[in-house]
Amino acid sequence: EIARLMRLPASRSLLVEQGEYSSEEELLRYSRDLEALAADPSNLELRRRLAVGDDVIDPARRAREIANWLQHLVLPQRRRDLDHVRGPRAEARYPPPGLAGSQLVGAAGRGGETLGAP
Repeated sequence: EIARLMRLPASRSLLVEQGEYSSEEELLRYSRDLEALAADPSNLELRRRLAVGDDVIDPARRAREIANWLQHLVLPQRRRDLDHVRGPRAEARYPPPGLAGSQLVGAAGRGGETLGAP
């Protein structure tokens, strides 16, 4: 999927402008290599050249890595962004991850009542 996204005209221009790749040709070569590796994950030469480890090749590990990334980087940043936009009461309405429904004390429900129990 990443290889295809890289080849979109806007992505190509941006990735080259940002210095990720020295040219569109280099970017296209890399994206073709990614697709070849996706088709044959056992290709050790491609894995070495692309510096791709088991965490990318193994679907279960890749899914776990993506879930970890979402849990530890994306969701906290999104929460901070929402808190900033919504103001100081946002934390009461959108508690940190990992809290069970019964721990949502102070979350405003309809008519101002609280949801959950202490």
